[in-house]
Amino acid sequence: MSVRDPADADRETTMTKTLTRLLDATGRYAAILLAAMLLFILEPLLATERQVPWGLSVVTFFVLMGSLRAVWAKHALFYVVGFLGVGLIALETTEALLGSRWAVAADVFGIAFLATTGTGILLDIFTRDEITADTVFGASAVYLLIGLLFGRVFLLIAHVDPNAFAVSDALAEELAVEGFRGSGILHYFSLITLTTVGYGDVSPVAPLARNLAAIEAVIAQLFVAAVIARLVALYTTRQTEKE
Repeated sequence: MSVRDPADADRETTMTKTLTRLLDATGRYAAILLAAMLLFILEPLLATERQVPWGLSVVTFFVLMGSLRAVWAKHALFYVVGFLGVGLIALETTEALLGSRWAVAADVFGIAFLATTGTGILLDIFTRDEITADTVFGASAVYLLIGLLFGRVFLLIAHVDPNAFAVSDALAEELAVEGFRGSGILHYFSLITLTTVGYGDVSPVAPLARNLAAIEAVIAQLFVAAVIARLVALYTTRQTEKE
């Protein structure tokens, strides 16, 4: 059995600490925030573009890279996020090429991936001792990740029960052509529910869909309240220490 050279271990530790300091200096969360915004914007377009079946996977790849950057310091979480993200990309590509029978697996991996990433970022935010722009970026990223997560949950529900959601006449034609997975309607519905806007053009009909939509709206309000309270507490503490 070969014995690892202690010098190699020290060099690896030094490189890890150096990279961690670099990420802290440049900000961990701007990338995942931008990637999540990009996914919200492009997901409906790429989901319908069958000529480029790997398009959505490319955007998901950028989300994965942003997620790995966000959880770099937590090594166990880093590997879990990496595994779930790579699995999600593989399943999304397979679904686009081979059909919707892979949809459930892709949704399950997507839910786990987004939940794990959001939890890691949130834990870091609530254990920080000072407010920075990166803290605000992280909180904003988690907010969007909640919307993406519930969008995946709603897609999973619609896959099991196609009548779980009702849409207005204006969206009925698009839904008839593209379906829920190809139209991006449920990710739109998730974001509207998250912000409690409620245009009424998409409505949950099934009891499970209604309950989850209500839970998402409540989580959004609690999240905003908790984050604002935490940021105010950090700012107040910082000002007191300066005085």
